[in-house]
Amino acid sequence: MRIDDAAALSGISSDVLSRLENGKPVTVDKLMLVLEGLGLRMLVLPKADVPAVEAMLGKAADLDASQ
Repeated sequence: MRIDDAAALSGISSDVLSRLENGKPVTVDKLMLVLEGLGLRMLVLPKADVPAVEAMLGKAADLDASQ
């Protein structure tokens, strides 16, 4: 997908998407628009909870693979 097409789907300018792609700062609202436009979600949780969540996701993936 071209950057201008991805930007249009996300409702942002191609400049904002280019900055994000290149690791430059963008506002949180623009980041959320990009994620939504690409069909993605971001989960924010305390660092201490990450191992438990990763373990649960791994178990879910194992269950899916066995079906």
